Amino acid sequence: MAWWTLAGSAGIGFLSFLSYLGTGYLDTWHGVATLALLPLFGVGLRRTRGIGLASGDGWATESRGVSGNRALTGRGLLLLTGAGMVVAGLTITTIGAVVVFVPQDITFIGLDRAGLDAIDAHLVPLIAHDRAGFGGGLATTGLLVLSVVWFGRPSRGLWQALALAGAAGFGAAIGVHGLIGYVDLSHVGPAILAACLFAIGMHLVRPSMYPPMIVSTAADRMAGAI
Repeated sequence: MAWWTLAGSAGIGFLSFLSYLGTGYLDTWHGVATLALLPLFGVGLRRTRGIGLASGDGWATESRGVSGNRALTGRGLLLLTGAGMVVAGLTITTIGAVVVFVPQDITFIGLDRAGLDAIDAHLVPLIAHDRAGFGGGLATTGLLVLSVVWFGRPSRGLWQALALAGAAGFGAAIGVHGLIGYVDLSHVGPAILAACLFAIGMHLVRPSMYPPMIVSTAADRMAGAI
C-alpha cells in the first residue's frame, strides 16, 4: 500500500497542475519543473512497483479495553481529518479553477471580480492559479494522512511524523489568516475544527503509538542476564 499511496497522492498533485489551464494563467517555470519531475517520478514508481512493504492492522491488537477504545476513537478522528482534507482540497481546486472567489473573499478584499479586473486583468487568474494549486496540495496531503493512518502500523515514528506534519500544516493554514486579519469564522472555522479533531485524535492514539520508554537500571540488566 505504500506504493499505491505514493502513486495516488502524486497523481492528485500532478493532475492539479491541469486545473491551472482553466484559470487563464500558466506559470511557465512551474510547468517546466513539473514536466521535469514527472518522468523521474514515473520511472521511480515503475522501478519500485514490485517492492512490497508488509502491512498489518496493528490497531486491531489494541482494540480491547479502555486504552484500545481510545486508540480506535483517535484513529477514527484522524481518518475523518484526512477525508475532510481530501474533500476540502478538491473543493478548493474546483472553486479556484471555476469561480475563484467565495463571498467571504469578496467581503475581505472590498472589491468584486470586476473591480479587480479593472486594476489588472492578470490579477484574478494569478489568484486562481494559487488557489487551485493549494487545493491540489491539500487533497494530496489528505490522501497521505488517510493512507498512513489506515494502513500504517502504529509506531513512535508514525506518531512523530503525523505530529510534525499537522503542526506545520494547520499552524501555517490557520496562522496566516490571523496575520493578515482574515478571520471570518465561516471561512477559517472548518480549518480550526479539523485542527481540533486532529489534535484530539493524536492525543488519543499516543499511548498505543508512542509507548513510554522503559529505562532499565543496572540491577534490571543483571537480573535479566541471570
